[in-house]
Amino acid sequence: MFKWVNTPLQRTLQSLQHGIRDGLHPGAQLYVSKNGKIIADLAVGESRAGVAMQSDTVNLWLSSTKPVTSVLLGQFRELGQLAWDDPVMRFI
Repeated sequence: MFKWVNTPLQRTLQSLQHGIRDGLHPGAQLYVSKNGKIIADLAVGESRAGVAMQSDTVNLWLSSTKPVTSVLLGQFRELGQLAWDDPVMRFI
């Protein structure tokens, strides 16, 4: 089905499909790019009952600030602009 058989992407897709099967979520989208080249852009399951999930389906992100903020903090740390033990007051 996909050209990345026996790869981390295949295992990720299988994990998403298992989550759908087990009732953890009705559907999911997967997008991966590296150096500007799209590696994967796909969707599985449903966006809502009876409607297939598409790669361009707009989804409501609930409680999404935690993972987005974590990625941002990691990027700032990689750039040397933040240390894990910096006081919050330094940035306010």
